[in-house]
Amino acid sequence: MVKMLNSRNSGSDETPNVAERPEPLLLLRNFPNPFNPATTIVFELPTSESVTLRVFNILGQQVAGLLSNASFESDKHSVVWMALTLLGNA
Repeated sequence: MVKMLNSRNSGSDETPNVAERPEPLLLLRNFPNPFNPATTIVFELPTSESVTLRVFNILGQQVAGLLSNASFESDKHSVVWMALTLLGNA
């Protein structure tokens, strides 16, 4: 599941404007899928944004944090995830 939150508000310092929706984020299918031992995650941003990218297992538990508030320009971007680190291998 992908959820994009917009932290910008409507001028008030208290509550974000829930009627104001962010421009759509496009998260493409990772490839190769299934992957072994790495996969590429591709996303496209309509505007320059700060991006956090996390990977979750089927139980909803976070298994990897790939990006944390990384700045990206509007464009298509890709991140390679080396899943071997989950098994304790480098």
